[in-house]
Amino acid sequence: MRTLATIQKIKAIEPIEGKDKIVLASFYDTGWKVIVGKDMNVDDLCVYIEYDSVLPQRPEFEFLRSRCWNSRYEGFRIRCMKMGNVFSEGIVFPLSILPSGKWKVGDDVTEILGIIKYDPELLDEKRETSTQYPLLLRLLFRIPLIKKLFFHNKRRDWPKWASKSDETRVQNLTYVFDKFQGLDVVVTEKLDGCSALYGLNKGQFVVCSRNLQIHEAKGKYAKEQSRYIRAAKMYDIKAKLKKAKKIYGYDFYVQGELCGPGIQGNKYGFEDLRFFAFNVYNISKQRYLSSFEAYNFCNEMGFAHVPLIERTSFCWRDVEELVEYAKGGSVFGKTPREGVVVRSVRWMPPESGMSNSFSFKVINPDFMVKYGL
Repeated sequence: MRTLATIQKIKAIEPIEGKDKIVLASFYDTGWKVIVGKDMNVDDLCVYIEYDSVLPQRPEFEFLRSRCWNSRYEGFRIRCMKMGNVFSEGIVFPLSILPSGKWKVGDDVTEILGIIKYDPELLDEKRETSTQYPLLLRLLFRIPLIKKLFFHNKRRDWPKWASKSDETRVQNLTYVFDKFQGLDVVVTEKLDGCSALYGLNKGQFVVCSRNLQIHEAKGKYAKEQSRYIRAAKMYDIKAKLKKAKKIYGYDFYVQGELCGPGIQGNKYGFEDLRFFAFNVYNISKQRYLSSFEAYNFCNEMGFAHVPLIERTSFCWRDVEELVEYAKGGSVFGKTPREGVVVRSVRWMPPESGMSNSFSFKVINPDFMVKYGL
C-alpha cells in the first residue's frame, strides 16, 4: 500500500497574506506545505495526509462532507487547493485521531486510518475492460464480492517480467537536493492521460493498462474493444516491437501515456488516440534503457516520445524552486502542463523512495487547481 498519511513534525509556520485565522506549515522530513489553523505550532507532531487521498467515513472527518465528499469512493477526497497566494498540498490532523501510542516522525499511518489513494484511472480500467465480458457476468460484477474476486484473479495476469510505472513526487525525496547537485538529467513533460504498456516477450504480445493486463475482445464483443487494444492496432505496436527484436536481437516493452477522446477530459484536444512513450525496457537484459537510449529507440522504431523539455544539470536548490520550474503551458493545446519528470541521462538504479530508476515527478499546482484535482 502506498504511503499517504505519516507522522510529521512542523518545521516552520508562515503567515498568509490577508488571512488572520490560518497559516502555512512546512515540515522537517518532507517537502509538502499545508494550510493549518493558528492553533498549530513549530515542533508540533501531527498527522499529515497527502492530497489525492480518500478518507473513510469517520466522525473526525465529517466536517469535510460538504466540500470533499466523493460518491464513487464513498469517502472524503483531499485535493490540492489555493487560498490567498499559497497552495495547500494536503491536510493536517492532531495525533488524537490515532490510537494512543508512541508515535514518531515518519511513521506510516495510512492503513491505520483506512486511507486509500484516489485513483480514477483504476476505476476506468475496470469499467472499460468489463465491457469485454458477457452481460450476465457484467451484472454479477455489481455484487462487490464477485467483482473483487474476479479482478483480483485478473491481476495475476500482469506479466512477471514487467514493472508498473509509478513516479514518486519530489516532495517525498527532499534528499536529492543535497545529494545530486550537478547530475546530468533530462526533463520531460508529464502528460495527463492513462498509462499503457506494450511488450513482446518470446513471441507473445502483451497489452497492459497501469494495473491490469488487457485481453483482446473476440467475436460479438470485438466492437467494444478497449482503448488499449485500439491504440495497439492504430500504431501497429506489435510490428514495431517485432522489428526491434530483429534489429537488436532482444525483447522489449514500452511504457507510455495514452491521451485522446474520453481520457481525462482530453485536455490537449486530440482528435484520436495518441500514445507517447516514456520508458523502454530490455526484457532480455532485464534493464531499462537510459533516457537517450530510449529516445533514440523511439525515433528508430516509430514511437512518439513524451515531449522533451531540456537536458540540463540538476541545479535546483529546494522543492519550491523545482515546483516553480514545473509551471508553464503544455506543448499540446492551451492548457497548463500537468508537470515534469526528471530523469538521469545515464541509467541509474532507483534511490530511496523511487520506483524503477532514478526519476521523479514534479506536479504543477496551477494544473491541479485549474482542474479541481
